[in-house]
Amino acid sequence: IIRAAVVRPEIYQLDLAFLMVILGAIVTNNNVLDSDELFVHLGRLGFESGKSHPVYGDWEKQITKLIKQMYLTKVKSSKSSDKEGKIIYDFKVGPRSITEIGKTNILKFISWVYGEELDPIKLKEIQDEEEQDNEGSQDESPQPKRKRAKK
Repeated sequence: IIRAAVVRPEIYQLDLAFLMVILGAIVTNNNVLDSDELFVHLGRLGFESGKSHPVYGDWEKQITKLIKQMYLTKVKSSKSSDKEGKIIYDFKVGPRSITEIGKTNILKFISWVYGEELDPIKLKEIQDEEEQDNEGSQDESPQPKRKRAKK
């Protein structure tokens, strides 16, 4: 996504808008959204499974690209399959989204889209969660190896 911003900013804006819609749905659903719920949510916005979107084209490939770029995380759901026997996956906010965008900014985006004030309690929860994530990642980060001084 970042590379696209340099080459063609309009593509970057479209990709980012699509990503933010998905991230917003995930964050407002307790940080996980199964594939059925995601497709229902996107269906309300004119995205039909197996059909090309007039603006985004093959939007399902776009989701795959966002997963490969680590903006989204996709894991097999504890709900093994849907009514038709299709495997259900859970979507979560990916590590790059957390680092480059942050859940607080995702919530701010959603409140802006809906023209509503942010719920201060939910905002505080997300900010506390981000602080804990940041502290945890600092504790887990490997320390650089020091070179021994030559004698």
